[in-house]
Amino acid sequence: MKLELEFIHRSPVPWFGLAFLAAAALWSASLGVAWSDLHTTARRNQERIDKLVLAVKEKRRAAEQNQAHADPMRQQRLADRARVLRSLNYPWNRVLSTLEQTNGNDVAILSFMHDRSTGETQMSAEALDVAALTRFVESMNDGNPDGRWYLAHHQTQSQTNPPTIRASISNAASRAK
Repeated sequence: MKLELEFIHRSPVPWFGLAFLAAAALWSASLGVAWSDLHTTARRNQERIDKLVLAVKEKRRAAEQNQAHADPMRQQRLADRARVLRSLNYPWNRVLSTLEQTNGNDVAILSFMHDRSTGETQMSAEALDVAALTRFVESMNDGNPDGRWYLAHHQTQSQTNPPTIRASISNAASRAK
């Protein structure tokens, strides 16, 4: 029997493919290391942020407490500001329109004052006689749903020529409240 041997030609080793595979493995390893570093840095930064947020909250709380204790004039200014805003919200148009609608040709209004804290409205007036003042107060009360005006007191001014009556007129609604 005859032995026949045939030699098979071997193909060359794919060096290019192996090099590409090695490069891909190295790149994957470097990405894994970079991701791990990034994750560690992000965790560290988040811990720092949490600490800073707590520190800012504590400092803000301490500053508010110090400000409340250190600045009593600020509280007074805020109270004054609130009082002024309340007085600006007073319905001046309604009160002044009542004055405009009265037939007060015989009466001169000298001053008009409203104290928001007590709710008292008061005016000083002057007339030649008490009857004119009484008519003026009655005309102020016509159609006034907020309360009654009344003649609080009056005094004769004899040093003027002719003698006049100076009076104080108040709003009774403020006394009822």
